[in-house]
Amino acid sequence: MKYQSIYNRLRRIEGQIRGIEEMVSKERSEADIVIQLEAVKSSVASTITSLFESSIKAESGRGKAESDKKMVQIEEEKLESLLKMIKKS
Repeated sequence: MKYQSIYNRLRRIEGQIRGIEEMVSKERSEADIVIQLEAVKSSVASTITSLFESSIKAESGRGKAESDKKMVQIEEEKLESLLKMIKKS
């Protein structure tokens, strides 16, 4: 599967969400729930970053013509900026 690592990450996130649902049903403290929600948020951001990074690597490694390589470089720079924004959130 092309996106096996992404799929695995999403399954872990799904497990985290199920754990949070259980915490809510057992009326655990808001602080504990927020901590777990922040962990999910971080996991999602990390998954997005991983997906973009694999996309960048795939594009840059395809042996494009020189003009295409410049375009890929521009796109990589845009994606890098996007990744930085995602990591900050």
